[in-house]
Amino acid sequence: MYEERRLIDTVWFRIGVVVLAAALIVGLIVVINQTTANAHRDKAQDAIDCEQAIAPLKQQREDILREIKDIELKLAGGDLSFASVLILYVQPNDVLIEDSLPIVQGTDEVEGYGYPCLVCCEAGSFPGDENCISVSKALELIDDGWQFGLSLTPEDDVAALCNEMTSLGLPSPTFAYYPLSNFNADDPQEEQSLLQHGITTVLQYNFVPEENDEHLLDYIAAYGFREKNCKSVLRETVANSGTLTFTIGYNNIYERYEQRPFASMLSLFQSSVDEGHLAVTTIEQALARKNDYSSTLETREPELNAQKAACEERLIAVDNEITQVYHQYISG
Repeated sequence: MYEERRLIDTVWFRIGVVVLAAALIVGLIVVINQTTANAHRDKAQDAIDCEQAIAPLKQQREDILREIKDIELKLAGGDLSFASVLILYVQPNDVLIEDSLPIVQGTDEVEGYGYPCLVCCEAGSFPGDENCISVSKALELIDDGWQFGLSLTPEDDVAALCNEMTSLGLPSPTFAYYPLSNFNADDPQEEQSLLQHGITTVLQYNFVPEENDEHLLDYIAAYGFREKNCKSVLRETVANSGTLTFTIGYNNIYERYEQRPFASMLSLFQSSVDEGHLAVTTIEQALARKNDYSSTLETREPELNAQKAACEERLIAVDNEITQVYHQYISG
């Protein structure tokens, strides 16, 4: 009997030990879980506090980056508005000019744009020739600010064509248009052959050489006003304060004159003119605007570079401060 009771006591003792051990283990697990939960809560709170501390620094960083972007825009001239457009009639055709003139200059009933235009003459196509405007009409247009030049190929006798123009009482031409883009701007002899006749500017269809200080002439690209990419080319010209010529005539489909497309083009120009982004000018005015643009960029470049450098230093300081705050909350 005694042995049996002793056995029972031993069993209950062992059960008690097991239960106690289990309770201790459960308690330890609870403590560990609670500690882990507290640690996670602390880390989460640290992350929240870190983000709150960094938020104003991030805003400073965004503001500085915006300043740098604005300065870079100014360094590229993107804030300036010196773009110019020239309107070029590729021949002095009487029907072409008489039909389009009311759109350009207006009538008693309709106000025009008053834009100055360019007109090209070529062998067999001068004022007074068949299907061309009269000499008196050409002189009238010149009085209104229009300019007359030559449409050339490499085979043309420039001296003879210049003489023919002056013999009509028209000013000697100062520009030449190459509709086939076949003038070699890299040949000083070709440039000199035009300069000696008073021609200082070359317009080339769909092409303009890279700017080169060794060039003796000024160069301006020309596009048909009905080219598919006409609007995008105009936008690019405005964005870059460039100079562009749009051609009108009957020679090819990309410049073929019709009243409605021509009027739409002038309306498109006027929208940019009204916004202050564009001017429809003579060649001399366009070149003057180009020089003003280059001069403005050159004059303000040192100051803008200094401003950019100062912004970049501020950006580095803010980045360092963000790093310090991060280490304080996350690594500390």
